Amino acid sequence: MQDEYRERRRREEAQIEKRASGREVAEQQPQSAAITNADDVAEWLRALGYPEYVEAFRTNEVNGEILKTLSSEELRDDLGVSVLRHRRDILDAINELVRESVPVQRDALPEHGRVLDHLSNVRTYHSWVRIGIQILALSIGTLRLAPVYRDKTLVTASAMTFGFMGVS
Repeated sequence: MQDEYRERRRREEAQIEKRASGREVAEQQPQSAAITNADDVAEWLRALGYPEYVEAFRTNEVNGEILKTLSSEELRDDLGVSVLRHRRDILDAINELVRESVPVQRDALPEHGRVLDHLSNVRTYHSWVRIGIQILALSIGTLRLAPVYRDKTLVTASAMTFGFMGVS
């Protein structure tokens, strides 16, 4: 059981590494544009390593459009893919096909979310600095005006309190 888990984890990490490096093998998973009819689906299944399900897919006339909408229940009940690992592998490959078929937006600004986050953080920082300066000015004002009205201990304590709040 642990060996199966480790092997599956190793394969998943290898797939992630291939995708990240941009060198995914084309013959393992044909492009979604190429999968249009039942013969293409059969080739796709063979490339995934599941030729035992080709006949069931052909019998049910699964083409490229139907393939992209299959659910786990349909794979199990209608197409006879009873092994959970096989269903998950097929569904992962189907999700990859769907992801490949979604057009990429080339006109979007790069990192626009980061820029907005940065501006928000800068504004927040400037707001805190402004508040700190205002508190520091209040503490200096208290220190200068308070001796007329209050004793020196209270003035020093309040000036230090306002000063520390302004510095932090």
